[in-house]
This record gives sequence, structure tokens and C-alpha cells, in this order.
Amino acid sequence: MNAPTLLFGSAAAALNFNHTEAAYSFAAAMTGAGTINQVAGHTNLTGNSAGFTGAVNVNGGQLSVNGDLSQASVLVAGGILGGGGTIGTTTIQSGGTLAPGNSIGTITVAGNLVQAAGSVYDIELNSAGASDLTDVTGTATIASGAALNIQQLDFGPYVIGTQYTVLLRLKFQVQHPAPSGHRMLRWTNDTSTSTARNVA
Repeated sequence: MNAPTLLFGSAAAALNFNHTEAAYSFAAAMTGAGTINQVAGHTNLTGNSAGFTGAVNVNGGQLSVNGDLSQASVLVAGGILGGGGTIGTTTIQSGGTLAPGNSIGTITVAGNLVQAAGSVYDIELNSAGASDLTDVTGTATIASGAALNIQQLDFGPYVIGTQYTVLLRLKFQVQHPAPSGHRMLRWTNDTSTSTARNVA
């Protein structure tokens, strides 16, 4: 599609990304209410779609949001949601993965974030202290059984005591002591940030 804009004429309208490409880029600015379905392949959304007020469903493959979908409601039931743009209130269900950035980077959630039991929060970090980040303007809720998966991008050395800020939020609710998934790190909280601290 080469049109600069895409208008969803009704709430029943749907756009499906079901392909086999490793990096399919979609730059059109989307407006209106409807549904965007990520089914298969890797789709990169780069347009300013702040006027889209519908739903985004990620059921397979990978959806990278590198534009503005700040008014959309996002549900990840399978596959991966990533990118360095802005999304609306987001729920990562069991089987779904949130992987902020395009390598190390930041995704912004303009609303609330829920990581349900069985979901994965996948971050990358390096020995210089940089890491992926999700910036949540509302409440971030991490349920018991959600996993934190760490990918180290270099061989270090990783210094004991280094803190990596991987989640910023206005209000934070942890429904269990620590996300599972990586023995090198322990999870800490304060009133404004969540960090993974290297302790081994």
C-alpha cells in the first residue's frame, strides 16, 4: 500500500498483517476506529497514527511500533510487541511478549500496562549500563507468573551492583516478589522506577 493515509470507515473495519517478510514497513498514517491484527511476519509501523482509536491485536509474528498509536488499545495474545514508538493502554497476555526498542531502546505506553501470568518481558542490556526501557504514563501491573527475560548484548565485564532501569511508571503494582527468568538479576522497586540489579 502506497497511500499516505488509511481511514477506517467503521469500527468493523480490519487491517490484517499476515505475511512472511522479515521486515515489512507500513508508513501510512491510520485514523478512525477499527482493528489492526498482527498475525504473522515482522511488521514495522512507522506512521503517525495518533488518530487511530481502535484495537491492535498481536497474535503472532512481531509488531514493531515506531510511530504513534497512542490512542489505540493493544492486546498481545501471542507473538512479540516492540519498537521505539508510542502505544496506548496495553495488555500482554499469557503467550505474548513485550520487547521494547529495536535493539536497545524505549517504547512508551500512553496509558496502563498489564503483564499477565505467562507473559514475557524481554529486554536487552549491555555492560555499559544501557538497557531497553518501557515508559508507562499510567499504572504498570506485573502479575505473578510473568517472566523477565534478559539478553546480554556483549561479553562484559558486567559489574556487580550495576542497575538497569527497565520500567518507568506513574504507579507500579507488583503482584509477586520478582519476575522469574534470570538468576543474574534481582528485581527492585521504588516510587518511580523499577530496576534489575546485577548481583552475581
